[in-house]
Amino acid sequence: MNDDPGSLGIASPTSAVLTLRVLWGALLLGQVSLVVVILAMGEQRFQTDKMKDFVQGLFWLSWAFLAIVVPAGYFLRNQIYKRYWREQAIEPGAYVIGNLLLLTMLEGMALFGWILALLGGRFLPTALPSFVAMGVQVINFPTGAPLRPAPFDGSQPSEP
Repeated sequence: MNDDPGSLGIASPTSAVLTLRVLWGALLLGQVSLVVVILAMGEQRFQTDKMKDFVQGLFWLSWAFLAIVVPAGYFLRNQIYKRYWREQAIEPGAYVIGNLLLLTMLEGMALFGWILALLGGRFLPTALPSFVAMGVQVINFPTGAPLRPAPFDGSQPSEP
């Protein structure tokens, strides 16, 4: 067993991609489930005038949170990639760690917005930052491309 934290005990690129795809799906499924619950509750939420003002302030904070979380998540993922870059590819464990860090940061941002939608009594526009965060999660579907060595001739890398 490798003691390197970048390995996570994941030896093959195929198992790294599979593991990350399962986690990616689970994170999105949790959000979709919460959205279904919020929509099923309808207008029977915690609606007071005081709460409405509070949620309105937090709504603008959620946009700021989104503006910070997305670039910070990509930056941190790239820092992990750089640390475990070996022979023109990322180590499989570091690929999982880096992507999981990005996805969980986006998940936290999205859950913040979904809870605001629950508390605020209005689904839209309160949930818009959450939809953006969820969209960024969707476009970061794990393909495994960083696990494949980049060829020097400009052609596409082979499958893991």
